Amino acid sequence: MGSHITEAKDPVFSFLNAETVADVFPLHLAGHKSLTAQASGSMVTKGLHTELAYSLSGTKHIGESLKRFGATETTKHLLVARFDAAPEDVAFAQQLVQGEQVDVEQLKTLANHELISKNYKVPPEELKAGSMADAVACRIASRDVV
Repeated sequence: MGSHITEAKDPVFSFLNAETVADVFPLHLAGHKSLTAQASGSMVTKGLHTELAYSLSGTKHIGESLKRFGATETTKHLLVARFDAAPEDVAFAQQLVQGEQVDVEQLKTLANHELISKNYKVPPEELKAGSMADAVACRIASRDVV
């Protein structure tokens, strides 16, 4: 599965490890950053769907971003993302992936907080003031500023 993200120039879908995504808001934020980068001609990766994995990351290293957030053969919870998905795109994705489909709103229940804390370097003290999704969103939004 990971080969779809790392080998294709412009994959039709982003195949992400859902355990690395804190909640829907950081995913939407990363999607917005990806679309903005595409519109302004400033994408760092070669394709919009790969840019999503990169935008989710707290690092500026493409390879590390894909390694941390991209799906692998051992991924237990897969997040399949597509920009402007038509009903036939959704049907195609459902045929590609074997498993139980759940609503994207359940992302926070699939999130591995220990792994997310490690990936984004979120100290326990920060979680006393806000949620994991808040901490991740701050890092996604400010990555290019720092």
